[in-house]
Amino acid sequence: MGKISIKKKGFLFIGILCLILIFLILFSGFWGTVPISVKNIFSMDRDRIIFILRLKRIILGAMVGGMLSVAGVIFQAILRNPLADPYILGVSSGGGLGAVLALIWGGSFLKIPVFAFLGGLLSIFLVQSLSQVNGRLPPQNLLLSGVVIGIIFTNILVFIVWFFEDRLIHGIIWWLLGNLDVIENNLLLTVILMGILGTFFSFLFARELNVLSLGEEEAISLGIDVEKTKRVLVYIASLITAIAVSVCGIIGFVGLIIPHIVRFFSGNEHRLLIPGSFLMGGIFVVISDTFARTFFSPVEIPIGVITALIGGPMFLILLQKKKKILFK
Repeated sequence: MGKISIKKKGFLFIGILCLILIFLILFSGFWGTVPISVKNIFSMDRDRIIFILRLKRIILGAMVGGMLSVAGVIFQAILRNPLADPYILGVSSGGGLGAVLALIWGGSFLKIPVFAFLGGLLSIFLVQSLSQVNGRLPPQNLLLSGVVIGIIFTNILVFIVWFFEDRLIHGIIWWLLGNLDVIENNLLLTVILMGILGTFFSFLFARELNVLSLGEEEAISLGIDVEKTKRVLVYIASLITAIAVSVCGIIGFVGLIIPHIVRFFSGNEHRLLIPGSFLMGGIFVVISDTFARTFFSPVEIPIGVITALIGGPMFLILLQKKKKILFK
């Protein structure tokens, strides 16, 4: 009976999050600088176009929030570090550097995400190469390598911004602080597809993540190939982070705080934690983006500023409840 009740509780939790996210997507589509009524979508071309453009942005935000949250779940489990986030391996710095290079070379809407994604992949490759010891990926090596690569790429980025500041500073800063504007439909579809696939494959490793969060010795004793599993999970988390960074820039705190919030409801059961974090991350980013679009209308605030203002205090509050955050 206990297992049945837990399963029902899990379905109820995920179902409630789904309904909240759907409601917020629709609500945010109608609410903005230009309010739109339901009847005008079918009768006025202008309102219909605005609604569609707004909806594309909102869906992108929901997917990016979900992807960053799932990546956060993975990194916190395999590194056994409650402060780990999706940018821990320097993916954000690599993506930022790639985007800035694309801007310098006359980046188009398509070139910037491609260069940002390649920059993220480069950081993953370097971190993996530097971290390996006899074919193993010790968690402490991953952390240290990620920090070092992140610092190097960040300093290169700062130098480029300083050197080209007169003609690029506005575009670079706007991108680095987070931007959910999407023009290419194919780009949006790619993000949706990769977000769904990344979350699905992460869910397939839910049992392994449950055990890894307890420790590698425990995982080995239960017959899990720890190094192979960690390698696959690092690639999954890093790839979906690189994709998110490539299309929207750096949106901080999402992958750091959302997994902890969901743990209050699901515990460390990753069969609930992964889908729950995906949905909660989407909810958080959609709310943040709606606030960024409307609070100082017609001026728009970069979404990364909003997530930091909301996420920072939330994380400090969560940090006070150490017993519920730290892994046992």
